[in-house]
Amino acid sequence: MTNIYGLYDPRTSVLRYVGKTIKTLSYRLGRHLRETRYSPNKNYRTRWINNILNSGNVPEIFLIEETNDWETAEKKWIAYFRALG
Repeated sequence: MTNIYGLYDPRTSVLRYVGKTIKTLSYRLGRHLRETRYSPNKNYRTRWINNILNSGNVPEIFLIEETNDWETAEKKWIAYFRALG
């Protein structure tokens, strides 16, 4: 089973990232934080997380869906949240 999850900025409550993991959500958030610490300007996600960390906050993670078809689900949720703005 794969978890589709979202990361949002606790300062604004705005969702900024949708991803997938087969691990726990707390484990995946920890990996995002470690990736950011070791390469803070590598890509959009790490720059965004680094900005949150520099403000003294931590991004929030939440479960969107558990699925066996993660490719379809991840695309569906990205499109859904983009449509919301």
